[in-house]
Amino acid sequence: MIGKEKLPLEEYDMNVRQFFSHWDEVRDGLEKMLISLETNDLDVRPSNDAMTIGDILRHIAGAEVHWIQKVIMANWETNARFSREDYPSKKEILKLLKLTHLPTIKLLDSMSIDDLERVHTNQGGERFTVFWVLWHTLEHEIHHKGQIFRDLRILGHPARDTYGP
Repeated sequence: MIGKEKLPLEEYDMNVRQFFSHWDEVRDGLEKMLISLETNDLDVRPSNDAMTIGDILRHIAGAEVHWIQKVIMANWETNARFSREDYPSKKEILKLLKLTHLPTIKLLDSMSIDDLERVHTNQGGERFTVFWVLWHTLEHEIHHKGQIFRDLRILGHPARDTYGP
């Protein structure tokens, strides 16, 4: 089981949303970056074998749906694959990111710190603590946000406040 270690969560005098509050900042930066892009930036591929920036953004949404809505909420029929054909524009991708993040926010708001130690099993039989799934999903988003910012800099975009220092 991944995340089987016992967490000293009783030390924290906060709710789960507060515990994962950095996610709000990460998502806000991702959305600001998306809004700042030129439309054709979504289809830029920094190298022949790389995902486009649009693909990465749709992948972030899909991974969040997979881990939060499927693994934690057990909504196995929920679609976690989002194509360029269905979400081709900045406006549609921004809407997708907001819609796929809303269940995560509601989940975080509804959970107690003790809920983080609950164990869920995926369809392959692997077991994960809620804490591990949440942390992994946030870490995944941060990883790809950094990847996008790197790609934008390689493409000659100026290092704006949105992209960090």
